[in-house]
Amino acid sequence: MIRTFRLRLRDSVRSRPWLPAATFACTLAVFVAAVGSGASKVLTLFAVVGCLGCAFIWGYSTHLTRAWPPLRQLRRSQYSAVWDSLSPIPEIAAKAAAGISCELSLQSSGKQVADRIAGFISLKPSDDVLEVGCGVGRVGWAIAPRCRSWIGCDISENMLSHARKRLAALSNVRLTHLDHADLSGISDMAVDVVYCTNVLPHLDQMERWQYVLEAHRVLRPSGRLYIDTIALDSSEGWHMLSNNLEQRRNGLDAPYIPIPSTADELIAYFRNAGLEGIRTEQRDSLLMVAGVKNPCDDRSPSFESGSE
Repeated sequence: MIRTFRLRLRDSVRSRPWLPAATFACTLAVFVAAVGSGASKVLTLFAVVGCLGCAFIWGYSTHLTRAWPPLRQLRRSQYSAVWDSLSPIPEIAAKAAAGISCELSLQSSGKQVADRIAGFISLKPSDDVLEVGCGVGRVGWAIAPRCRSWIGCDISENMLSHARKRLAALSNVRLTHLDHADLSGISDMAVDVVYCTNVLPHLDQMERWQYVLEAHRVLRPSGRLYIDTIALDSSEGWHMLSNNLEQRRNGLDAPYIPIPSTADELIAYFRNAGLEGIRTEQRDSLLMVAGVKNPCDDRSPSFESGSE
């Protein structure tokens, strides 16, 4: 009930940005008039309370409107337009991609994720690495110094422009814009590692499967794929799904709402794409899956042969 009220208040303020200031100005005028006319203490007290209440609501509504825009004019499948809209400046882009905007926090968070990925897939200094959905380069900043080369791919031009500035000091970095939800700009068997972190919840099932297929294509024999996401069967995953349903019932769902996954779903993608040695691990709400391309597999699966 409270969540629904907050969401409706946020949408109301976004559609009428002048309303909080106008309401505060009116109550302030009433207070000044009450004091100037020598009104009773009770009326003056009500005017003071009204001013304080309006000031609080003004501040609270300002906080609410800092949340992400609803973008109801866009469909979920319009990934480029959605994430360009969520990343106009570096601070907002970082907040949208990682939930934080302070550079020191981004670096600390990026290093933690990089450590986790590097350990899970046994990253080597000789590896050529590709990240799907690199965002502002939070994780790439910490992964690139540990490998031979790093390619950051994203469907948002804005995200890539912010990443380009953050990673300018690294000489082994290349950024690639994705025209669609695939890796068509990357050659077959071009890299040793593909990883995708904190991206899958924002993709629909078809795109998730397509990216796994594409990862298999661009991996060299014995190459490794790592994906992490929010586990559906965790408390955070169920809360996420319940929140999504509540927003949809109230007509407030946005095209970027996160959708959790199950281990079985990801294992099915990996197995049907031709990956082997599939490993899964769940740490609280974080679900991690990794697989290896067959050492003798020097071909890439097509969409027709992906379920062999």
